[in-house]
Amino acid sequence: MGIFSSLFSKGGKMAKDPVCGMDVDPSKTTLVATHEGKSYYFCAPSCLKSFKDNPARYLASAAAPSTMEDSHHGHGAAGGGKKHGCC
Repeated sequence: MGIFSSLFSKGGKMAKDPVCGMDVDPSKTTLVATHEGKSYYFCAPSCLKSFKDNPARYLASAAAPSTMEDSHHGHGAAGGGKKHGCC
């Protein structure tokens, strides 16, 4: 077992943060919002706030294919290879 095994629940299903796309363990986060009867989980308070301010923006982009250029967090090459900006 690696040193990172304790970071993830065994056999647990990860959820995607709808704002930044990071994997989130629902059993380990307190950052949760419910929208239209569905629970959404977040990696950081800033992602939760962004979602609460405009859930339709993130739910629409989750349903449609997106590109890194659309991300406001600076992920990947389009963001200059910077570290994740929300946590």
